[in-house]
Amino acid sequence: MNFRKSIYSTILLLFLTVLAYSSCTDNDSQSNQLTQNLKVIDDSIAAKSPGSYKLITDAMHNASDSLEYYEYAARMSKYYVLSATPDSALPWVDKVMQFAGRQSSPEAFALLAYVLNTKAGFYHNYHKNTEETITLYSKAYHLIMQSNHKDEAPDVCANLGDAYVYESKLPEAASWYRRALFLSDSLQLPEKDNLSLYMGLALIYQQLGDNDKALSLYQQTDRNYRGMQLSMQLYFINNYGGFYYYTKDYPQSLKQFKRLEKLLIDNKMENNFDMYLCRINLADVYLNLGDTKKAEEYLNLVEPFWKKNGDKVALYYCNTIRLGIAIKDGDIATADRIVKETGDDSDIIFNMREIRGKYLRKYYGMKGDWHSAYTSLLSEETASDSLEHNRTNMRAADIMAQYSQDTLQLHKAITIEHKTAEVERMRLWLVVAIAAFFVLVLLFVAWMLMAYRNKLKSQMEIMNLKLVSARNRISPHFIFNVLNNQIVGGEKEDDDGMLKLTKLIRTNLDMAGQITVPLSSEIDFVNKYVAVEKDLLPDDNFTYSVNVDKEIDTDKTLIPSMAIQILVENAFVHGLMGRNGAKSLCVRVERLTDGIRITVADNGPGFDIRSILNSKRTGLSIIRQTVAAINQHNKRKIKFELHNGKDAEGNTTGCNATLTIPDNIIYT
Repeated sequence: MNFRKSIYSTILLLFLTVLAYSSCTDNDSQSNQLTQNLKVIDDSIAAKSPGSYKLITDAMHNASDSLEYYEYAARMSKYYVLSATPDSALPWVDKVMQFAGRQSSPEAFALLAYVLNTKAGFYHNYHKNTEETITLYSKAYHLIMQSNHKDEAPDVCANLGDAYVYESKLPEAASWYRRALFLSDSLQLPEKDNLSLYMGLALIYQQLGDNDKALSLYQQTDRNYRGMQLSMQLYFINNYGGFYYYTKDYPQSLKQFKRLEKLLIDNKMENNFDMYLCRINLADVYLNLGDTKKAEEYLNLVEPFWKKNGDKVALYYCNTIRLGIAIKDGDIATADRIVKETGDDSDIIFNMREIRGKYLRKYYGMKGDWHSAYTSLLSEETASDSLEHNRTNMRAADIMAQYSQDTLQLHKAITIEHKTAEVERMRLWLVVAIAAFFVLVLLFVAWMLMAYRNKLKSQMEIMNLKLVSARNRISPHFIFNVLNNQIVGGEKEDDDGMLKLTKLIRTNLDMAGQITVPLSSEIDFVNKYVAVEKDLLPDDNFTYSVNVDKEIDTDKTLIPSMAIQILVENAFVHGLMGRNGAKSLCVRVERLTDGIRITVADNGPGFDIRSILNSKRTGLSIIRQTVAAINQHNKRKIKFELHNGKDAEGNTTGCNATLTIPDNIIYT
């Protein structure tokens, strides 16, 4: 009896096993078929095939369940993002998000990640909601890592890298490209899948000014060009043409963009986003080659598309090219209109503003507005200087990326060990892994705090070195000027004059070695300097005054050493020395609500902005370098301004040099 029960039990168990295996086989077969169908559609979309739309609609009509239907719906959103009507993608994205957001399976996570990535791509392509773009890509990455499609994670990482490049956050961009390469290696993906990552890194090196490294990566990618998918070929040639554009090799840039245009025409993609992007770039390249007719022809082809899609950055670029065409053709009236119509561009990326700045300075030169040209140049130099900060951060990013890779490799090794271990050993390794994780977290936090502290310390040391370097240039420059003036102006031996000169030089040597001095010491030094220099003026018709607001404590108020002396020296050399008749020099120190303002005014012939743009005056250069070094580590900035005084009839009455110093400025 027991034997018979045992047989019945065995038969029943075998039957259930066969039934379960059959069910699993059917499910696997359906899953494999869906995967194949999606791959065909994805390849069709990537190749920009005109038959993609029909493939997707037919698949949606024949879908066997909701998940399959929404997988195809997600592809419809991707199809529209790359079409001439990209706004049509958003309703499909929302529909898929509503469905996938209610699910909690790995398949649903992959589906939701796909549409989040698609929506972020739409925002990225048309320069909309840049912060939301990064948020969407980040969510897509975390979802894909929880799904059964981790092989798509490197692409999402690369997209995040591209988004951070657009925001000029190069360390973050480098970190995501490095992570993408590491994931690609860990998942043993084909080498050709890494080409877009190499292009992303090339773009970073290009923006950091390492053109040799960028060109090496582009050339390495070009050698694998024939093995790329069409979408990757388009992305590569566009970036390659951009590289030659920013290195000012316009013939090579034209060659690459014409290559891109031909590829798009050969694949019947004249009304595609990539074609409009290609042709706006061609318009700019032709402009730089001096062919304004070709530039305007291409601009007229693409401008309606960007207006239709409301791409603010692309329209700003079109407007810039039109300004360049007007300037090249000498059409001042059109240039005036374009400049007046341009609104606030503070939220436009630096590269676009840099291109426009080049044409604006030519425009201001044509108008004779050298002050605006000078202001534009200073603004661009300030923005360019920030790239130096990115170079420093780039090295830190490389270290962080290596640390992250080592951590992931350790995690991978532990995972493999768990899979091959026995059940009891799995528990032991799990405890060890958790303990190791917490130890690593603690070490990581401690390392971050130490690195942050060291970074701040290094930044302050760099600032001090810059200031000391500027100070070291003052003393020999000052001594040379004073001795030269005494030698040229002296006619006989004068012991009292030489005594004053000796005291002046001794005071200079004491002050030049200091970053800051009390206002009282600076004024005393300036008084001694004026006492020496006034004797060299052509006549005695000279008045000098120093006015300091009573509420200013000159002994406790610190300013950069020799700041006033340099401005006074500049007034003597360039304003009063060659002037006949009455000469005046006034130093004024005023108390503002949140700082002080120092003004050095003379009644000389004033300054010519063109002479400043085309010369390297040591004194003014030292002032600018000192202000820049101090401002780098202060939220509130020191301001230095030069402007000519005017009378009621508009005649120049002299030059005013102003230094505005906020309270609580940090010097060291």
